[in-house]
Amino acid sequence: MTETPWATFLALATGLGALIMWAIVLIQALVRRRTGVERRASWIVMPATAIVVSIGTLASAVAMGQGMLDVVIEGPILTLLASIGRGALFTAAVLVLIAPKAEPT
Repeated sequence: MTETPWATFLALATGLGALIMWAIVLIQALVRRRTGVERRASWIVMPATAIVVSIGTLASAVAMGQGMLDVVIEGPILTLLASIGRGALFTAAVLVLIAPKAEPT
């Protein structure tokens, strides 16, 4: 299946954009945690997970544009990165489901 250049560009732009935005969210969460404004660990875990997922989506976008891009990353490595991103999504869902629930106040 041959992808159109605009689809590859869109995939690369959204993958890179997501990675940058989640990195900003993680930095803000770490600052809030350090200053004591926020104490919930989930506010660190969520953007950290999203960064791993974003790396996976970016790897998928690079793989999609292999014929158009001068990228020397081999296909199996890109597949591994994308799989790690999917694994992070799965693991985060499991952690949310098994996390202790807050007591009603």
